[in-house]
This record gives sequence, structure tokens and C-alpha cells, in this order.
Amino acid sequence: MVFVVCCLVREGSSTPIKDWFGCTLEVDIILSDLYREFCNGKFDDDPIEDDVRCSFSCVKVGSNKVIKDFTKVSSSSSVIDVVKNLGSFVMFVIPPAEKQHAHNARANVTNAFSVLMENAHAKSISLPPQFSEQRHPQKSKLKNDILKWLETNSLGWSPDSVKSLGLTFVNTLSDAMWYIDQNHATLSSRGYHIPETLRCFSGYRNPEQQKKRKIDQSFLQQDELKAHGSALYNLALASHLKKDSWASIRTAILSLADSLTKYGDYLASQNKRVKENHRRLNFTSNDRDNFKVLCVTPNINGTVRKTYAAVHESLLQASEDVPIFFNDFLPEDRRRRYDFISSLVTPYKAILFTHTGGAGQHLHFLWRVCDLKTESDLLNEAHNIVKGMEKALPVYHSRAMKQEFVKSFGRATGCKSAFLRAAYRRLTGDTSAASTTKEADVDQRVSRILDKEDPELIWDLRTNNDGRPEEYKEFLQHCQQYINASVETAVDDRRHDVVVGSDDVVTHLATALSVRDLHEQVSNKYQKEFSIKFRDHLTFTSLDDKHTMKVGEPQCPVAAVERGKQVLVSKDKKLTVADHDFTRLTLTPSVAMIIDVPESMEGSFYRGRVFVLFKENAFQPSSPRRHMAELKNILQRLGPVKPILVLYTDGGPDHRLTYLSVQLSLISLWLNLDLDFLCAVRTPPQHSWKNPVERIMSIINLALQGVGVMREEVPHESELKRCGSLKSIRELAKKIPVLKEEVLNSVKPMTELLSTLIQRLKLKEHNFESQDAASVEDIDVLWKEVLKVDESLTPDDRTKKHLQRKEKLKKFLDTHCQIRHYMFSILKCQIPDDCQICEVPRLPPDIFKQIHRLPDPVPSGERYKSFTELYGKVTTTEEHCPSIKLNDLLKGHGCPFSPSAQTAKNVGTVIQCEECGKWRCLHASKKLNKKMRDELEVEMETILYSCGSVFENIDAGEEDNSVLTNIHVRANLNCRSQIEKTYYSAGFETICIHCGTVENLVESDGFYPYCEDCTTEDRVSRRGKAFAAKD
Repeated sequence: MVFVVCCLVREGSSTPIKDWFGCTLEVDIILSDLYREFCNGKFDDDPIEDDVRCSFSCVKVGSNKVIKDFTKVSSSSSVIDVVKNLGSFVMFVIPPAEKQHAHNARANVTNAFSVLMENAHAKSISLPPQFSEQRHPQKSKLKNDILKWLETNSLGWSPDSVKSLGLTFVNTLSDAMWYIDQNHATLSSRGYHIPETLRCFSGYRNPEQQKKRKIDQSFLQQDELKAHGSALYNLALASHLKKDSWASIRTAILSLADSLTKYGDYLASQNKRVKENHRRLNFTSNDRDNFKVLCVTPNINGTVRKTYAAVHESLLQASEDVPIFFNDFLPEDRRRRYDFISSLVTPYKAILFTHTGGAGQHLHFLWRVCDLKTESDLLNEAHNIVKGMEKALPVYHSRAMKQEFVKSFGRATGCKSAFLRAAYRRLTGDTSAASTTKEADVDQRVSRILDKEDPELIWDLRTNNDGRPEEYKEFLQHCQQYINASVETAVDDRRHDVVVGSDDVVTHLATALSVRDLHEQVSNKYQKEFSIKFRDHLTFTSLDDKHTMKVGEPQCPVAAVERGKQVLVSKDKKLTVADHDFTRLTLTPSVAMIIDVPESMEGSFYRGRVFVLFKENAFQPSSPRRHMAELKNILQRLGPVKPILVLYTDGGPDHRLTYLSVQLSLISLWLNLDLDFLCAVRTPPQHSWKNPVERIMSIINLALQGVGVMREEVPHESELKRCGSLKSIRELAKKIPVLKEEVLNSVKPMTELLSTLIQRLKLKEHNFESQDAASVEDIDVLWKEVLKVDESLTPDDRTKKHLQRKEKLKKFLDTHCQIRHYMFSILKCQIPDDCQICEVPRLPPDIFKQIHRLPDPVPSGERYKSFTELYGKVTTTEEHCPSIKLNDLLKGHGCPFSPSAQTAKNVGTVIQCEECGKWRCLHASKKLNKKMRDELEVEMETILYSCGSVFENIDAGEEDNSVLTNIHVRANLNCRSQIEKTYYSAGFETICIHCGTVENLVESDGFYPYCEDCTTEDRVSRRGKAFAAKD
């Protein structure tokens, strides 16, 4: 590091063209490079005009600004060598104006041949085509912006060279700008500026926009920087870049190449210096003792006095020979800090002491001394002062010193290295940082053990890995039966153990996360008890969809579970999975489990027959009608259908019981199978694990291990390859009707292979079975049944808005159905002669009289009433549902301030409802700092939010200062409420205002965004200017 002061003058003139300016160089360069960077404005962001800039005639160096004391030196001399021997003032001298104008005139002579060639070139310039990389859309955007930039500047290549020279230019420049993206400030802070022309190409590589967590992009590697610099140098050598039209571009590329190369050299020197420090086994006295005697400066100008006013005041208040900590007064910026120390002046005689540890941690101390003492006496006293505070100064030892100690004693004692490092720190007082974050965590635990003086603080649990003891086998079986029966009956939320009279500790099993969660669990328990009561006349079915599987392109199979291994792709053939996942089609396995209902609640509900169906998502998407059509085929395949059907599903959109589309599908199944009673219950949010079929998914993974999924080619392959989404494939099928059949046939060999593998799985005594996806004809047959209720119904009637115009359907829902938030049931009339829809009950009359709708949970003290207390005896409602009670009580927004876009920006994040999936804004009266944001992130991981809930209901325990006390959410929201308008004003991601999805959005001027599924909803007008989606 060296400090120089530069200026630029014209030969024969005493007036500078560019006045004296001081700057700090991190690495050594030659004087000619210093001239170029000084003229380009790298240090002061003030470049000189192009008509003034030319090759300098000479360089002069001196120790002050007196011109007669300057010495003429070679332009290839090293800056550090020159400053060390001659001084830090450097003067660059350029030729007189007459010589420069003559040179420019000769350079600007117009050549007729050149004019003709340039005109011909201008008429035939071309640019590479637009880039569209699916894996790196942001990088494609960068390349396209470079093309737009070239087009704006009327630059390009001939049609013959555009594919070679043009692509090379765009790729080389984009690779360099992509690599240093998000690091422009880092380069500028070290004096390596990005050219003004290229600064616009930033902000593409934003880690916050990545869906998956990436490696930290803030670390630049010296090898990568030099490689990009070398590529840019080679690019600047191209002949077309030497033309006048490309002059500014070539200058910018050369400047960027210089910055990247020199910053790479700086990193190399820093890395070398750090490694040398790590290898050092001792420190010399010069490493620690650095004294500087500051003489009295009587006349200090106003600017300098103001800069050091606080230092002067502290020195005056402190006694002589009493140090003050000078670091408290230093600026945060490193360059300003260096200038602040080197330019320090005081009105008193003082000594500046710098303590430097092995890791380069500088501590500065300043104290006032007597004016009458000699410098040798002052230094002797200074050493005594430093010796007095030596115990308080931190000590930094190198890695080699610590490793030498660990190796020497570790071999002989066999002690773990973590304890040896702790011993070394305590014996030597070493305060240097750990080598890695993992080592820091281990050292912190060891330090805690040593401070507590408890050798049993850490217990090795591996001593318990002998397996489950057989003597407790019967006890564990009874425990499992108890848990299966009681897992849904715990009422409170106690988290602490209880000590009974015999001093035994009784651990409480807390299975309900909240009162709302408990309410939903009790509903599901009622369904199981109902199934046991009528198990001879009932079919209990559990439904769910497994995760989507990508289908590889022809000859490029994609592994369903693992990548990069030999996988089975079709019968009697093996191929290696491709290392990419460019796919267009996907498969969804739907799983249905026909449960063998046990005789008591202590029995297991995880036995039965499992059916798996593979559906192509473009033309066989999961929908309520398709699910019911497939369930109908499964039930008829098993034999005569029993008169009672009980369904248990998750809370996905294709099983949401409050949706009209789901209710109509259940009604059509009830009519088609002539059921006496149908009851569907869905799981609480975040409790899909309670769905019995969810446990089957891990077994299915065994069949999907090592399977490569790919489709076959279709006759319209070229048209299909242009489609990048399922929506575009469906749109193409409207133009090419045969495409649907082609696509389904292309995945048929794959589904047959998967079905063969599935049939080899087994649950208890039953093998898994496969089933074909429901056809369009199966769905239409089932839909026709619902027309018996209301002949005016159409497949497009999916929302409650359509229900308002269907009087017959509304009457049927009122008389035959019971609709709850987590439950939907249909029951035949007791007197079928008065109903034109219901058939005669299939159950025996004495059994049918016992059929009643499932009761809603009703509290009784600290518990909910049992199934036997309520079933058929009490008419219940949802009045005790916690979320409904809360919405009735809180009519206002419930915030201590008025929620707005600004209060939402103060938090900067949103929370998702676990029931409806909509995003809700979090509000705060003041902007959160980094610490509060980190605390909020931790708190949100433990919260299960539903619309209408408020954070005030969360028991924070003893932590009254929890960040949640400052965060609020609107209390007057429910799952039917639209997305708050403040969500869009705060600048969050664009989503549908009705359902909150981010897919298939329609954006119209003057209206909030909505998706294609919500086109039937009323459009919400946006006041003021039209909505503009945020990138």
C-alpha cells in the first residue's frame, strides 16, 4: 500500500490541467498505468476530456510541490520504488497544445475510401439473435440487454461474422459482467472502478431471486478474475474494435480488463501475505511496537481543526502520559481511515502508538506528553506505558503456532484437539479467531464445559445403540395402542413435566399445537369412531397425490428420485440418466387406500388395499371430478359397493370441501353409486401426516428408486418442442387435436413400466394395485348424475357466485347436505317418497335409522365431549370453531395503528395462511432493524397462521420483549377475504388478488392481477395509475 499525490500539466505552462489529488494504491503498478488510471478518473471520478488526453512526454517526481526539486524518471518505473526514493508527488507532463492539435489533425484526415467502407458497413450490420436460456433466464436477460445496448449505439457485425465475432463479443462481455455482478462496490472500494459505460449491466445475479439457496456470490477468485481479464484483452485485439465507431467500447473493455486483472493481482498478494502470517512461528518487536512522535502544530487551519476537534478535546481532558483509544475516532472507510491517521496533527506534543497483532488487527493509542523532554526520553517512557497496559492488549497468534502446540502434545497425550486449542488460548492469552465456523462452534462448546467444570456435561448417546430391548416388547405394544387411540385427545398445551408424589416424573404428551388444531383433530376422531360403529356397512377410503414426477425428453431420461446413476427406462433396456432436467411433461401418481376398519380405536387404520394411478398433467390433470371418477372405478372393481362411504383427504384445492366444484363431484359420486350416506373429512393444515395414505408414500419411493422417466417421440415433435409449459401444450392441442392422443401414447410405455414396479410392492398381506386414469367418458358419465339435482348445471359452475343462480341446487344442499369447514356429508331422505332425487335406502331400516351426521366438536370443561355423548343426541354447529369465534369478536383490523403500505414495508415480509394459502401482510409502526428481522424469521418458523389470527394470542412466556409484540396482522381477515391492497402497494411479488396464486396471471390496466381460474370473479379496480408488475 502506497500513498501518492498526482497532477497533470502541459509542457511550458505552470497551470495544472488536473490539480493535485492524493490517492492510495493497494498494489504496486508502473507510472504509465498510474497515468492512465489518473486520466480515466479512477481515483476522483473526474476523467479529463478526450481532446486533452494524449501520451505524456515525461514524468517528474519530488518530495514536495516545488517544481525545481522534481526529478525526471522513466514511465516504466515502479510507483513504490519511486515514492520510496524520491517522494510521493508525481507530475505528468503532456506536449504543448500546438503539437497535440497537429497530431489530432493528422489523425482526423478524412479518407474517401474509408468513408465508402464505413457507409457500406453501416448498411449491413447485424446482431446475434435474442438469447432464451431456460436454466439461466437472468443471464439471458443480461445478454439481450447488451444486444440492445449495441443496437442503440448502431454497432454490429457483418452477416458473415455475426455468428463468430458477434457471439464471442456478447458471451465474453456477459460472462465477465455476470461474474462481477453484485461486486461493483467491492471493486470500487479498492480503487478498481467499473467503466461508466458498463455500470448499467448490474443487478442480474441477485441471490434473493433464486428459488434454491446458492453459494455466496460475494467472494471473487483471483484465477477467475485474471481469466476474465485475459479474455477481455483478447477481445480488444479484434480488428473491428479498432475502428472509430468502436473506440469508446474498446476503451471501456480495456479499462474493465485492467480493473479485473489488477484486482486479481491484489487478491494474490493479499493471499500470499495471509498465508505467510499463518505460517509464522513468532513475532518480531516491529510487529507490535510502532511509535510516532507528533510535534506541536501551532497554526491549524479551520478544516483540519474541525476534522480533529474530538481528538484534540479528548487529549486536552486526559492527563499527560494517559492514553486515549484512538480507534474510537477513526472513520469506517478504510481509505479515509488511512488518510485520517497519516494526516493527524495536534496542538500538543503527543505520541501515537500502534499495536499490530499477528492477524493485522491494528489498535491505536494516543497520549499527550511534556514538550520539554527529548525524543529518546519520550520513547523510553512510551515503552513503559505500553508495558503497563500490555496485559489488556489482545494477543493474536498464527495458525502455525497453534498447530505446533496441538501436534506436539496431541501425539503424546492423546487429548482431543479442541481441548488442546482451549488450553493454548488460556495459557497464552491468544484471542485470534478460529480457522472455520465449525471449529468456532466446537471451541465454544469446549469453553462452556471448562467453565462449568462438569465433565459429564456432554454425554455420548452412542452407548445406547444396542437395539431395542426385548423385555419391553409387550409394554411397547400397549404403548403404541394407547398412542394410536389417544394422539388426538390431548386438550391443553402443557410443555413441562410434572412430579407426582412418588417423585416420579410424568411426561405430558402435547399433541395439539393450538385450540384450533385440537378442534380439527377431534373432528377426525369422530369420523374414525363412526367408521368402527358401522364397519360392516361402510367403506373407508383415504386419498392423496404424490409429488409430481418430471418426464424426460426422448433419449434423455430423468431420474424420478436419484440422478447420475444407471436407471431402468423401459423393459429389458438400461440407459444412463442425463445430467439435466429440461422437461415438458410431468406425471402425478394419485394414491387411494381402501382401509380395513379395525374393531376398536386401539386398532390400526394403516391396513388395507392400495391403488396407484399415474396421470399425465397436461391432459389428465388432478381435479375433483377426475378423483371421484377414479374412486368410482376402484370401488366397483372391488365388488358390490357398500351403502356408506367415508373419505379422508388432505386440504389441497382438489379436495377443499368448501369449494363448490368439490361438493358437486361428491354429490355426483353419491348419486352414481346410490349411497345412503357419504361423509368427507379433510386434514387440518400442516397435518397431512395424519392421512393414512401419507404413510404409503415412503413405500412408493422404493419402486421409484433408480427409475429413469422419459417419453417417446410424437409425430408433431417439432411443434411440441416449442412449448415450454403445460398451458402452451394445451393451447397447441386446440390447434392440433391429435396432439392429445399422441402425448398420452408417448408416456404410456413409461406408465406401464411404473405400474409394473408398483405392483411388486406390498402392504401387509396385500400387494399394491395399479389403475388407469379416468377417461373423459368416465368423467362425463359421473357428471351427468349431478344434473338430476339441477339440469341447468354446467362444468364451468365452480364458485359460490354460480350457486346464487341455482335454486334447485341450493335447496338440495340445504336439505340433503351438511357443509362444514373441514367436513361435508350427504344423507338420503328419511322419507324417499317425498324426494325425486333419492332412491330407497339400501341399509336395513333399523340400521338406517341409526345413521346421523357427524357431530361438531363441543367442549366440556378441559375436554371435548366424546363421540357417544353427541352422536344422534345433540344438534351441533360450528360455533365452537376457534377461527370462527375469533372473526366474530374482532370486527376491526385490531392494530394499534392504521395498516398501510408503509407499515407493511417496515416489516418487508408476508405470512401465509395454512388453510387457504393466501399471503397476508405483516405491519409495524417502525422499520425493523437487522436483529429484529432475524428474530422474526426464527419466530415465523414456529407459527401456524390462519386468517383472522393475531399474534397477541401467542403465549410468549417470559420473553415480554419478543419481536412479535411489535408486529401486527389484520384481525378482520378470513379465508374468503381477498389479498390486501396494501400488499401490492408495498411492492411484493405479483399474485392473484382472489386466490393468491402466481401462475397464469392476467394483468389488465386499471385492475389488480387475477389468474385464469378466477376470471369468473369480479375484477377489482385499482385507483390511480394502472398497475405495473414489479420485476
